Amino acid sequence: MNEAAIEAEGLSIRLGAHAALEDLTFRIAHGGKVGIMGPNGAGKTTLLRAMLGMLKPQAGRLTVMGQEPSALSKTRLAQLRTHVAYVPQLDFLRSGVPLTVREVVEISRAGRVGLLRSLGAADHDAVQTSLEQLGLGALAGRPYGDLSGGQQRKVQIARALAQEPSLLLMDEPAANLDLAWQEALVDLIDEVAAVRKLTLVIVTHDVSLLPRSCDSVLVLAEGRWRAFGAPEEVLTRDIISSLYGLPVDVERRAGRYHVVSQGAGDVDN
Repeated sequence: MNEAAIEAEGLSIRLGAHAALEDLTFRIAHGGKVGIMGPNGAGKTTLLRAMLGMLKPQAGRLTVMGQEPSALSKTRLAQLRTHVAYVPQLDFLRSGVPLTVREVVEISRAGRVGLLRSLGAADHDAVQTSLEQLGLGALAGRPYGDLSGGQQRKVQIARALAQEPSLLLMDEPAANLDLAWQEALVDLIDEVAAVRKLTLVIVTHDVSLLPRSCDSVLVLAEGRWRAFGAPEEVLTRDIISSLYGLPVDVERRAGRYHVVSQGAGDVDN
């Protein structure tokens, strides 16, 4: 494939009177592992929604796997989405939904087999492989709503992987979890990136939650491109201090980056 997995050229998106993204240009190669980071309101989730065809640009162009999602018919967009898996920021199923863990993961196969068709052997194999990779085999029969927040996030990731996507989009997958679950999920994402041959785009506002496997980082601020490149080129003292409006140092520990406030001890953004 010669085209990029994702490419934006002068991309601008407005949400009402608000300019959510302005004149954004970047290119993500197939197989790239890219972190998108920036403070709240930077336009990170807006960009993911545009990649999914949920938002239409007011200017510029955005292509995903060689196609413009916002320009596709509903049928062709659905076809594209069979190759694009999405792990949203918030739980997509609430505790009152009476589905087991396995049934939640099986939902991911509907786009390939059709809503009214039964899953075949290959579908069940994909579901089982994802459950086992995420360490959920023993929980497969449990009600999804009975799981902890961290376990539910793992189920969502298993659901996305069972889709067997070419592109995996993740929006703050470790947000609102305790420290132990955050560390476990970041390590898990690195394991997935090592095993699965896919393009990974992961959004976070927290530098310390960028997986080690990220080979590039796109930094956004107020909907604008601030920096894009290798982590060691982008996650610098000057860029991060400017991004968050306070003087910081950036340290690398065991392949992960951490922000240290110069005036108030260690704090991660």
